[in-house]
Amino acid sequence: MPTAHGGAQWHASTVRAIVTHYEGMGDEVMRWLALADRLPMVRRVTERGVETHLEWVDAVFAPDLEGLSRAARKARRAALATATDVYVWHLLRRREGLGREATESAMLAMVEAARGLSQGAPTRAARGAARGAGTAGEGAPAKSARSGASAGSASARAPRGAA
Repeated sequence: MPTAHGGAQWHASTVRAIVTHYEGMGDEVMRWLALADRLPMVRRVTERGVETHLEWVDAVFAPDLEGLSRAARKARRAALATATDVYVWHLLRRREGLGREATESAMLAMVEAARGLSQGAPTRAARGAARGAGTAGEGAPAKSARSGASAGSASARAPRGAA
């Protein structure tokens, strides 16, 4: 069972959900993206997919984006969106030939790096948990007070039609 929003198990469930989404429609999305420059109607659909993906990132990783300066938020959002993008899934699965579990692990490592945990810089949620518990170290995944999100909740699920 995933931990509260912001915990390591929760992020693993989130990555698992997006990989499941891409396993089902990632190849089709990649074909649409390949056509987007030539067909205006397809471009509009793929642009909406990008918007949907960014909205999903904003919702799913909200605790990791809160309290940051505008520049830091933009950089972290871009890193999180990239780490969970269909292109990354495609490169890992199709070009590099990784299996599903290895793809999930690689994408989770990218998400954790984007969240700043691999560099020892805790997120705002992690800092709050460390203050509240008094035992969590720097970079330790934290349980956020924003409980209620789980792998089966709308915020943890992959976005519909996301590119």
